[in-house]
Amino acid sequence: MLTSAYRFLRDRIHLQRPSNEATVEQRILVIHDPNDLHAAKAFENACMALRYARLRFDAWPVSSSFFLLDLRGYSTVLMCSEALDGLHGPSVERLHRYVAEGGGLAVVYRGWKDDLCDLFGIEESDEWPGFLSGEDDAGLEFITDLFPSFEGLCFAEDEINGHVPFDIVPTRDVQVIATNGNGRPLAWLNNVGAGRVVYWNTAVLAEKTARGLIVQSIGCVQKHAVLPIANIGLIHIDDFPPPPMDLLPEPIASEFPGLTPRDFYYRIWHEDMLLLAEHYGLAYSYFAVFDYAQTAPILQARREAVDTEISDAEAAPHFDWSAADKIGRSSELGLHGYNHVPLLLEHWGTLENMEKSLAGARTIWREWQAENLPTSYAPPCNEYDQAGARALSTHFPEIEAICSTYAHGVFERGGDREFGPEPWAGTLFAVPRATSGFQMDSENRFEMVSQLETMGVWTHFVHPDDAFDTPERCPEAEEWRNPQSRFWRGTNECGDAGLLSTFGDWLGFARKHFPWLRYLDNRSAVPLLKAYLGSAIEVRLGENGLSITAEPGCFFRVRSNIASKINPAGIVNAELVDVLERPEFAIYTFRATGPDVELELI
Repeated sequence: MLTSAYRFLRDRIHLQRPSNEATVEQRILVIHDPNDLHAAKAFENACMALRYARLRFDAWPVSSSFFLLDLRGYSTVLMCSEALDGLHGPSVERLHRYVAEGGGLAVVYRGWKDDLCDLFGIEESDEWPGFLSGEDDAGLEFITDLFPSFEGLCFAEDEINGHVPFDIVPTRDVQVIATNGNGRPLAWLNNVGAGRVVYWNTAVLAEKTARGLIVQSIGCVQKHAVLPIANIGLIHIDDFPPPPMDLLPEPIASEFPGLTPRDFYYRIWHEDMLLLAEHYGLAYSYFAVFDYAQTAPILQARREAVDTEISDAEAAPHFDWSAADKIGRSSELGLHGYNHVPLLLEHWGTLENMEKSLAGARTIWREWQAENLPTSYAPPCNEYDQAGARALSTHFPEIEAICSTYAHGVFERGGDREFGPEPWAGTLFAVPRATSGFQMDSENRFEMVSQLETMGVWTHFVHPDDAFDTPERCPEAEEWRNPQSRFWRGTNECGDAGLLSTFGDWLGFARKHFPWLRYLDNRSAVPLLKAYLGSAIEVRLGENGLSITAEPGCFFRVRSNIASKINPAGIVNAELVDVLERPEFAIYTFRATGPDVELELI
């Protein structure tokens, strides 16, 4: 069964035969097979990745015609099918000629056809290969710098699996990009004539978290590639101001003996977070819960039962009003709920109870800060349902953004969201978070880098009580936000650095690999995200230069995989923001200062 996202893309893809000018439009031809159910998810994922990357593309089903389209107007051919038997002799010849003359080919879902082995960089065989399993189906390590931000990233065998690779061996002259946990090649670059081919012998790129690898594979196979980016970094702090506590939990109690929870939160934790913000240029968005103890229907009944005005302190006695006032004057303060109960009908019993919680939250907020109602909402536990989304948009029409999770959670419970209009409430714009916590493990690094390499966006969130979420304190949990029971600042008995240090290392990694990244609060980012996703960027690729038509102020990266470089004196209507130079390629980051950008190659 086709997903709604798949149908949306299928119904809006219209094939256009490109012109045969001296320059070529940057346009991707996506080859797929509608009958290949195993690869349907890979095709859908590739189309979403291209949409996020603002790369123009056409889709061509292999069963639509005996002859492949004229490829001279395409900058890359992207293959998303296991079964390529629909590519007949003339189409195979056309692909060979296209690559040999300088075209790019990216195979992002392991595919097979015996007379394409030389393009794929595979030892020739007349028989359909079998599949590998066991140790050869798990683990992942990037061993070259061809995808620089992924370089050195390593997943253990129990951290990633499901490659379902063919039992094939690449030829000796390819450049291996990634291997599995057993050291067997999973991805490689093959140079064929004047063209380049990236082949992925895996099904992993069908996963949402791997979209950056699809976009970067395109950038790797073109002589020159222009990759637009939104250039937005978001750091959300949920549950702040924090809930009241009587005693400071371990391991922080041992690190700061005699300190009260309030002193830790405000004098230690938050002050350190502000120093990080100053050092790395961060802009936080805070999300507040009014009361962790009361239920909203009780509050509303209290307010309706009395004639006299109830003060803020009486309405929500457990909320730190002074801290919230201070935050609201300098940063964005968004809504996390009246209490920490998700907007799921199963938790509220009736829609009326759920709506009372939102009505109560709105009443309190208006009496507290009538001129500064929230414009962003982070759902407790990153969960909500259709009724919750609609109730939120009704009671808080000022709220534009709903911030759940990007590649985690269940769609029916508000998770697994895409950037764009919330499917259940069109007035809300989904800004899903990709990563969380203070430690950049392999999974967090992969998801962060992949999101940035897809569209130049990183969405992240933390909690002030992450340090307390340990195996000792929550032994029944399946996973923890502080699994090594690290201190906040110091090094524990096991030699583990504190969470402040690990988060600083994470932010340092982001600065090293993405020095152009600008951090914004959520309310500032939403209009920019909408503009980026609605932008129409035209790119013409020539031997002596590149032409980009885009809105002034937009950002884009240019990757050059050949010896020619961008002439600093030949930049028109663009500002050079950053340059990354490696022996085999260079990546330039620009900001458009005019509508028609020209870049000269030398």
